[in-house]
Amino acid sequence: MFARKYGMRDITLDGNIDADLQDGQVLELGSLSIHVMQLPGHTPDHTGYIVGRNVFMGDPDLTARHDCVQSDFGGESAHQLWMSIQRLLGLPRDYCIYTSQSSRSLEHGKAFLTVEELRATYKSLVGV
Repeated sequence: MFARKYGMRDITLDGNIDADLQDGQVLELGSLSIHVMQLPGHTPDHTGYIVGRNVFMGDPDLTARHDCVQSDFGGESAHQLWMSIQRLLGLPRDYCIYTSQSSRSLEHGKAFLTVEELRATYKSLVGV
């Protein structure tokens, strides 16, 4: 997606490493099942990966203060980001969310926040 977006024509990627993953798709890695969760908004192709009761995702840092969450990259959408946040908040309360910038969770001495803790962050906005 980014090679196309930035006109990077000198890059050759074969289909083994460059593939579009679909929401709900399941990838098998040994005995692990990895569920793809599309979470657009910060970027149009932002994706999370659910393994067991854990969600691994990069930006945005949804574990920070809700007023710091950004949709600041080409093709972003504040509405899509809001919908993605709602999807995460709809997961079971004990799921652990790992982001690439878990500043708030690291303040609590761990590398993740549970959905329940994330709901507390957004409670003033969504009344969950």
